[in-house]
Amino acid sequence: MFDMISFTVFSVFALFTSLISLAVFLLNGYAFYKISKLRFLPYPWFTFIPFLSLYMQGLIADSLKYRHPALNAYLSEIPLAYALPFAAVINNFTGFIPLIGGMVSLVLGLLLWAAQVMVYYFIFSQYAEEGQVLPFTLLSIIPLVGPILILYSVRDRRA
Repeated sequence: MFDMISFTVFSVFALFTSLISLAVFLLNGYAFYKISKLRFLPYPWFTFIPFLSLYMQGLIADSLKYRHPALNAYLSEIPLAYALPFAAVINNFTGFIPLIGGMVSLVLGLLLWAAQVMVYYFIFSQYAEEGQVLPFTLLSIIPLVGPILILYSVRDRRA
């Protein structure tokens, strides 16, 4: 009897968290889809495909990085559209390397996180108002808040 109740509670919890994760994923996809349409990028529907969404985020960053000379000095030769998905694939496999795999995976994960924050910074510096760029970028670290702020920043724009 107790096992059946705990299994039911676990199943309901798993279903609830899965639905929340799906909603966050779809909201994130829609926000980057809207930015892709505003930037006139090819294949904006790639933002709804998990691996290709990193490609689209890199493509968005590539189209916006030239507005920031300080960052562009370091990023001009790096095609972020290919670097982000490649780093994600490498990050998945480095955990299997004995001894140093965990550390390499941690470093690559932090680099991917920093790249995500940089993409949000590029987007907000282009589409948000002047005083909102830094607060929006910092708030975008929270998983659900970033896409909502993107949609808020581009609410009056049409592609």
